[in-house]
Amino acid sequence: MGTREQNESALAPHTSTENTTLFEDEIKRTQEETAKQPENRAICPKCQGRSLCLVSPSGKASCFCPPDRTGEFCELEIVKLPTACTKDQCENGGVCDQGPITTICYCSENYVGANCSRVAVWIKLSMNLYENGKLVDWSKQNKSKPLLAYAACNQVTASILRGPNPTIATAFMDCDLQEYHKILVGNQEGVRVTTMLKFDPGDNAKALRESEVRRHIESSTYNIDFDSGETISVTNYDVCEAHKHDCSPSASCIWDGITYSCECNRFYSDGFVTGKLLPGRDCYHSFMTGFLLGCLIILPIIITTFTGLFYCRRYQAKKAWIPTSGDSDGLQLVSSQYPKYDA
Repeated sequence: MGTREQNESALAPHTSTENTTLFEDEIKRTQEETAKQPENRAICPKCQGRSLCLVSPSGKASCFCPPDRTGEFCELEIVKLPTACTKDQCENGGVCDQGPITTICYCSENYVGANCSRVAVWIKLSMNLYENGKLVDWSKQNKSKPLLAYAACNQVTASILRGPNPTIATAFMDCDLQEYHKILVGNQEGVRVTTMLKFDPGDNAKALRESEVRRHIESSTYNIDFDSGETISVTNYDVCEAHKHDCSPSASCIWDGITYSCECNRFYSDGFVTGKLLPGRDCYHSFMTGFLLGCLIILPIIITTFTGLFYCRRYQAKKAWIPTSGDSDGLQLVSSQYPKYDA
């Protein structure tokens, strides 16, 4: 693709609240680089909605759109939200909020998209933390989690936005610091951080395989790994194994190596609704399912009971009342299998 630039709208607005000011220096730097080429000045500022401005080897600039945008300048929204909140406009548990011009859907943790229609892809990334090309000293570092989160996510975000794959760059949504600990690099004690990265896969989740994301970050013009002997750890996060999914308690979480889906267990009906709820999130016993399940449980009990009664009556039928000897009117109960009479 040649060189690539990131417009201002693509850098900041769609990160989490505490991260919205992380990228001011990055914005300024990319704007200055963009201004160096007249054609870029005409095209790149027009790219909208977290889009990327790409410059081909021939020098022609164009906008690369994120999953919910289309058009020459990514000015068209594929999913057009209503101007006033409606009951079902936000899917999969998303919450609608009234904005100044249109509505906004705030998605639950595992969902992305303008109307929360897609399952997010999570990437777990661990790396050593650097500042100005030098390993951050553990003993001198103010180990406040918010400050470390700011530093780590600032570096990761800049690296992703300046990587060579525009599909991965425009899919990036958010960064969150999970943990940090001390690490020894040579004779120096540094800081190693683990972040969780959230991506919008659009219709191409395979583009977010850990190997592709790793290659994208390591090939970025913004380097986050300053020691050639070190490697960053990039893995697709298994939400099923971590029990971070939203599948129904009566469903199975199915992990495909990149993302997950839910499937209702046997004898359960799926209450998914197209355009509102994905499969496997609402599993229940319908009347017919309950009836069949009840039959499977009760029928063996009924059969066992009647079989027992049958053999019991048959055994009773083998007994007989017979008269005793003498003038007595008494009766004696004996086994009909071995009848005995007094002489």
